Order: sequence, then structure tokens, then C-alpha cells
Amino acid sequence: MTKRTGWMIVSAVLIAVLAGGLGVMMIKAKRFGKKQYYTQITQPGLFNGQELWGYTYEQPAFDEHGKERRLTFLAPKNLRLQAYLRIYVADEDFVTAWEEVDSGAIPAPARKPLQLPDAPSANQ
Repeated sequence: MTKRTGWMIVSAVLIAVLAGGLGVMMIKAKRFGKKQYYTQITQPGLFNGQELWGYTYEQPAFDEHGKERRLTFLAPKNLRLQAYLRIYVADEDFVTAWEEVDSGAIPAPARKPLQLPDAPSANQ
């Protein structure tokens, strides 16, 4: 292997690592400092005709105090029915990200309107 080839390989690896790190930072930026709401997918999304984010959901969601809010967000596919989501909202009306979570990750005040039993305590 020539010295030039070695530098090209090192450069390619460095670019890939930096690009991956940038992607992680962008994902975290969509979540950092945003208000979190919780919901359950109970109906399929409405197909909106878009190629990349083709399904629209309009759902009631609940914050960590159990306060309800109606949120609209997009998904690239129909989401799993009965799945629980944590939804990240900026500026009180813009959904920046969402992720599926286990029901145990939902705070107690938001569990009641989602008709979830109380989470087991850490002492059990």
C-alpha cells in the first residue's frame, strides 16, 4: 500500500466518523430542551400522499403533569397499533421528533389518561 492510499483511507474513515457524529448531534438537537408529551397509537395514520413522510397522525397527547394537548405529526410509515410514543414539541406547536417507548417510561400523571396502571415502584 502506498503512502497516498493510506492517507486516502484514513481521510475516508475520519470523514465517516465526523458525519456519523454530526448525525447523532442533529438527532439530539431535535429532542434537547423540547417539551415532552406521551400518546398511544390507536388508529392507523392517514395517508397524505407524501413520499417520505406519508402518514399523518392527529392525537391527544399528555405532558408530565397529565395535561392534554392535541398534536399533529408525520411518520414515514403506519406506526404500530397500541405503541406508546414520546413526542418532542418545540414552540408549543411544532413536533420536532417522536420515538416509541415502553409504557414504563411514561410519567405517572400521563399514565392515568392513557388508561395505564400505575408503574411498579422501584422497591418491588
